[in-house]
Amino acid sequence: MSKKNRADSQISGLSGEFFVAAELLRRGLQVSLTFGNAKSVDLLAYSDLHKQTFAIQVKSLRSKNYFFLGLSSVEKSHFYVFVLLNLPGQPVQYFIVPGEELVRKPERFGKYFTIEKMPGIHSSILSEQGYENAWAYFHALIDQQPSNRTHFENEHLVLEMIPKPNSSLDFVERFALSFDAYSFWGDQLSSAMESDCECLSHLRTKLFMEQHAERDPNGINIATATPLITAIANLVSKEKREACKRPTSLSSEEE
Repeated sequence: MSKKNRADSQISGLSGEFFVAAELLRRGLQVSLTFGNAKSVDLLAYSDLHKQTFAIQVKSLRSKNYFFLGLSSVEKSHFYVFVLLNLPGQPVQYFIVPGEELVRKPERFGKYFTIEKMPGIHSSILSEQGYENAWAYFHALIDQQPSNRTHFENEHLVLEMIPKPNSSLDFVERFALSFDAYSFWGDQLSSAMESDCECLSHLRTKLFMEQHAERDPNGINIATATPLITAIANLVSKEKREACKRPTSLSSEEE
């Protein structure tokens, strides 16, 4: 690589890191940039809500192309933010992917992601897979306003998104509402609630209803919610997840 190209690459990389830092700061996280030529982590972001520090790697491009990253170099505990800087005057695009997702489902990220020589992930694949602007991986899963609620499908859950024992009550409640049991089950919700099934869909349904029912005037009943959250985390940590699918009639209606 020539000196000019190397300098351009460094400028693009640093630009991407500052853009990502600004987005995270705007969302209420505390952010620190790391500096050096051989960094394993580009940003550190701390969330008061999660009581957790996120290690973030930033990959930047000036235009649509392959982001240089291979499966063998992915750190499972890190978060990866892929940045398309685009031309001046055009909006910057962000794609957020947990390292756990990259490791668990490498086939989702294209055939070049798993090769040894010059591996990469194309920006179009990240867009198709729904990772654009997925900032909720870092932040509260649901914004304060009901209209801004973010729902996550079972297949997109990662352990970092699930409340820990020291997580705030607010975060527990927001996680409970990250699954909409009403729209998922439709008129089969009553049957789902009576089922003894211990899959992700049924566990998240019970947690959702525990929050939605608002039985406790002080918020969700932690004594009831904790074992449900623990069971959800155990399932998410498994290689093969058990989760009932949305009723066929509802899937057909959406299509």
